[in-house]
Amino acid sequence: MKKLFLYFLMLMAFTATSAQTYIVYRVSGNVTIGSNNQTPKVGEKLQPETMLFLAQNATLQLVCPEQSLRCVLNTPGKATLKSMLDDTQNNLVTKVTKQHLDYMLEQTVEGSKKANLKNTNVASLAREMQQRQQNKAGGSDWRDNFDDNFENSFGTDFDSEYQDFCADAQREFDDFRDSVNYVYAEFMKKAWAMFDSKPGEKKPADQKIKPVVTTEDNTPKPQTDRFLFFGKKKVVKTPKPEPQPVPIAQVKEDEDDQDDTTVSCHLWGTDFTVHFNPKNRFRLKDSNASTISDAWVSLSAKKYNRLLRDCLDIRFDKQLGDWAYLLLLEEIGKVCMGEGNEATLLSAYLYCQSGYRMRLGKDGNKLLLLYASKHQIYDQDYYSIGGLRYYVLGAKANQLAICNVPYPDEHSMTLMLSTQQKLKFLNDTVRTITSNSRPYPSVTAKISVNRHLIEFYDKYPSSIVDNNFMTRWAMYANTPLEDEVKQQLYPPLREAIKGLPRLEAVNRLLRFIQQGFVYEYDDKVWGGDRPFFAEETLFYPFCDCEDRAILFSRLVRDLVGLPVVLVYYPGHLAAAVRFDESDQAKGAYYLLDNDKYYVADPTITGYGAEVGVAMDVFNKPDVEVSLILLNND
Repeated sequence: MKKLFLYFLMLMAFTATSAQTYIVYRVSGNVTIGSNNQTPKVGEKLQPETMLFLAQNATLQLVCPEQSLRCVLNTPGKATLKSMLDDTQNNLVTKVTKQHLDYMLEQTVEGSKKANLKNTNVASLAREMQQRQQNKAGGSDWRDNFDDNFENSFGTDFDSEYQDFCADAQREFDDFRDSVNYVYAEFMKKAWAMFDSKPGEKKPADQKIKPVVTTEDNTPKPQTDRFLFFGKKKVVKTPKPEPQPVPIAQVKEDEDDQDDTTVSCHLWGTDFTVHFNPKNRFRLKDSNASTISDAWVSLSAKKYNRLLRDCLDIRFDKQLGDWAYLLLLEEIGKVCMGEGNEATLLSAYLYCQSGYRMRLGKDGNKLLLLYASKHQIYDQDYYSIGGLRYYVLGAKANQLAICNVPYPDEHSMTLMLSTQQKLKFLNDTVRTITSNSRPYPSVTAKISVNRHLIEFYDKYPSSIVDNNFMTRWAMYANTPLEDEVKQQLYPPLREAIKGLPRLEAVNRLLRFIQQGFVYEYDDKVWGGDRPFFAEETLFYPFCDCEDRAILFSRLVRDLVGLPVVLVYYPGHLAAAVRFDESDQAKGAYYLLDNDKYYVADPTITGYGAEVGVAMDVFNKPDVEVSLILLNND
């Protein structure tokens, strides 16, 4: 049976056209169409001009094959289909994958399909599913047949049976999610086992390459093209940005809940407010598996849905990355429940329901949240479960009892930051950065960086992907600058390169980095290697080669629009910019897919040097140079 994918996605603007066809997928409540007030049938085709009537609490779900859309209409009243689709405040228009679209169309093309289950409420549906499992197991209770290798058991027979259950039931999405949580909680009663931690990766010791300091009299200039073919060349690809995880089904709030009681937490100088009534606090009498399971069922009640929706809205509105979102949920658990196991369980529930891969652990009687990461995090112990790495949030433990229950369609977090996180901006001391040496005119920028963002970055986990040491720099280089910093830094730089050919524009940006920043080794300043996000280079008084290359790559991509790669030689990081023949670039370059990427080294300090000048370390015949691909969109 095809895998069922259910997506909870953001609202999107949509304008229907007469060429589009909408197929009825589900009808709930009193819905009529046309002048004869007929009830629409599953599989019936509707046009944008079709007149609809929806009574109070009625819902009409449609599929638009032309645009791969799922449309949920629930605004009561009478209007054309197009008018209702345009009302995005209450109606949902959601993009779906082709596989999901195919699945939905299969349910409609043959007309209305009756559910094979007799019951309608969530508890009865789940019990009936359990009865199916009993029959399949020969009459015994399905929990008695629990396999010690739970992941294999859950991933085959149970998963297949549950998908059959979902397809047969054709329930509303909130019932589907409730059913998942009910069955998930049942498995939590038995799926605990002891695990030992494994030591995290240590940051490898790197060589030190002394920066080249030039003067006006000894500045090397590129004369002719020189293909850098010495040694070995390795191309390092880094993950592309992916959409953040989403709940397996739409999270519906309780329509009868009019309580506007809120609580707030304060992180990174920013206030985050969510709806929560202290009356909904719960207490765990102990940390037994059955107690945790019962509490999970209680958390699945609709009275907690508004809290979950608020958290998801904050993640979207503030554009929080996965790491910031996890820390936010940890703090929300505390402000809602206080310190203790209850706060951990609430945070774990919110994190799981948001679509993330999570496991619960116990260190004695203390409940802990374990999160799965696509990254290998430096200097942090982890637990290997099913071939994945799980890290304990905010604690250390050499051994844990872990509840290894996978949740449907769960996803590991990423530490990549593809958007600007909208934290409250706190102006710090204004810093003046000036490049004032010839051959180009002086450029001066006055910059005040967001102190709250610096505080966030200060504790950001250092990590790699696929055990590849090179990937760590791409994460920093692909993170965009804050808009407030761009508004200070970019106008003087744009003025300095206005109307210039691309090669000269890049040269001026390169000199700005070479001449405007003070070089110092990380181990002297920080006691060890520490790459900077671009804002950190603008904030701290010292930076090294990797920090300069990361900032330079950001400026070239944003201001000139040319693709950039990072160039790694053991102990040194530079950059290379792609130019074509019309740019008439000269000097040292690498070939990537027949394109020339000319070396640009921001670590050549003093008077600096132009594009095409490579430090002597790149000319040794026995080196392995890595070209780290960046997101150049």
